[in-house]
Amino acid sequence: MSAQQRIEHLHSFRGVAIITIVAAHAWSFAIFWTGQLDDSLEWVFAVTEMLFHGSTLFFAIISGLLFTQVLHRKPWSHFYRQKLTKVVLPYIVMSAVMTAMYWQYVSADNPDANMLHVYLNSLLVGKASIQYWYIPVLVVLFALTPLFQWLLNKLSTQPRGIVVAFALTLLPLIITRSPFPDFIKPQTFVYFSGAYLLGMIIGSHYKATLTLIKRYQLPILAIVVISSLALVYGYLVDTWSYGFFSLRESLYYLQKCLLALLILHWLHGWHQPSHQQSNQTPKQLARRQAKPKTKRLLSLCADHAFAIYFIHVVPMGWLIGLAWQTLADHRSPWLIVSFGLASLTLSITLSIVISRIIRLLFKQHSSKLIGA
Repeated sequence: MSAQQRIEHLHSFRGVAIITIVAAHAWSFAIFWTGQLDDSLEWVFAVTEMLFHGSTLFFAIISGLLFTQVLHRKPWSHFYRQKLTKVVLPYIVMSAVMTAMYWQYVSADNPDANMLHVYLNSLLVGKASIQYWYIPVLVVLFALTPLFQWLLNKLSTQPRGIVVAFALTLLPLIITRSPFPDFIKPQTFVYFSGAYLLGMIIGSHYKATLTLIKRYQLPILAIVVISSLALVYGYLVDTWSYGFFSLRESLYYLQKCLLALLILHWLHGWHQPSHQQSNQTPKQLARRQAKPKTKRLLSLCADHAFAIYFIHVVPMGWLIGLAWQTLADHRSPWLIVSFGLASLTLSITLSIVISRIIRLLFKQHSSKLIGA
């Protein structure tokens, strides 16, 4: 998003989203790329998954929200040209890079594999790197955006139309995303379409939505806490799933969508213009003034969000490779927790460094390579 188009608190939300997405990998990779889920690590896995799994829903919500707040004023040609340049082209390039980087492992498992065939198949289903599955989903959401926009326009002119639209956003509570490792299945597109449409609805009625969140933030927070506790419990005792339905993923949808509302409310408060701060208490003003570093961090991560998304698994793999023997031999919860935090921090840092180097080398064309 250009500086002219930027809405600062929404930009910060993008920063929150990419940090939580990387965090979703930091601890799970530290556990499963170095061994098995030992009994001593169950709580670490349950808590970190509860906190960070499903954070891609934040990306879907912010994409829908930004469309109705900013991009819907632009011609469709502008919308699709931007998505082609900053999402699809980098995906094509980075999938080729990842296919080449990991080819030694692919060819070791299947000596007869054809690199071009593997690459094209990876593009279709997002398997060039473990996190790329979301890009084909996002491309479908972009393709459906005119239909969603027409639906919102149509429903807004009819009684109870918004109720129908919200009902569609609740469909993922019944039809949930497919589990690892086969992320790309029909129900996954339904799941993220609900979040994307929710973002569009929020953006279409943004001031009213923020007012409602402020009024009901305590009940919303209570539901987030209850669903979070239920998720931890579900990991410890396993949760029920059948066909297109997974209770765990249904809880994640509820938790992450409501948490997104709270984050939007809190970030909006952080970014209030100075002339609106006169009604704030001294404690609130001091708290806001004490957070410029957090704002800068979120803005930095947001500036490089897609680059971090495309790149972060590579430095994360390097770090795990360096610490592999220690993590495999000493599977202490505190060691995994500490390493996961270090992996999160260093992976984001190295991804930003790589992104900045590519920006320096390729200037304005860098967005076509890494999305930033």
